[in-house]
Amino acid sequence: MWCEKHSRARVGKGTYALASTRSLAPGFLQANVTVVPARLAADFVTFCLRNPRALPLLDVCFARDGFASPRLAPEADVLKDVPWFRVTKQGRPLTNGSVRDPAPFLSPGSVAVLTGCSFSFEDDLVSQGLWRPHPGRNVPMFRTRIANAPCGPFAGNLVVSMRWIRRDNVARVRAVTSAHAISHGAPLDDIDPAELNLARPDYGDANDAQEPDCQPVFWACGVTAQAAVGAAVDDAVATHSPGHMFIADVRSADANRVLARVVE
Repeated sequence: MWCEKHSRARVGKGTYALASTRSLAPGFLQANVTVVPARLAADFVTFCLRNPRALPLLDVCFARDGFASPRLAPEADVLKDVPWFRVTKQGRPLTNGSVRDPAPFLSPGSVAVLTGCSFSFEDDLVSQGLWRPHPGRNVPMFRTRIANAPCGPFAGNLVVSMRWIRRDNVARVRAVTSAHAISHGAPLDDIDPAELNLARPDYGDANDAQEPDCQPVFWACGVTAQAAVGAAVDDAVATHSPGHMFIADVRSADANRVLARVVE
């Protein structure tokens, strides 16, 4: 457990300098973070439960508990242990860029919701030689026309992430990621690449195919939450900056066995 706690200590002390937490604690579960006003927390949690492929619910963290995560990291403080946050109000940024501490912008009693992140299944893809990340770059992410199941003010459309996969590896990639139910699971079959401008993603970085005979493969993406809170919420909302996740105390393999039933 030392590895991930040491990594979070680097984040909390401001000594973290990487472009992404992807490689910060290999093998450990990472999570997306959305911090919403207390009055909307129940709606947002329900929104996650209604859209489990994009937002597999992992834990809910409260201000009264110091924003610890009882299920993933009881000694952590989610607001301090994520490298960078974005803070918005009615869909507009409240700062010129990302901030390390979103607390001054948030309403009292705000609630942090943790949802699954694809970094957890990427470790397996890399270790099995099925995919290679672009160093220092986030995967491309795209808004789709697929409507989320709404709850309260939260709605919007599904956001997907994309990775170029060799055609002869697609079946194995599907099998590997299917085992990561709490980290978006298997690829989506109903995404038409022709409807998306692959050269100009809505989030992340455009990536060219890395080798011949690749095809784009799409997964439901946690950035769906950032798109959903948007202009629908009058209060300030904080979300992790893309690529800067919360690192749990549990390994991905163990977490999938223990937590998968939450998103079934």
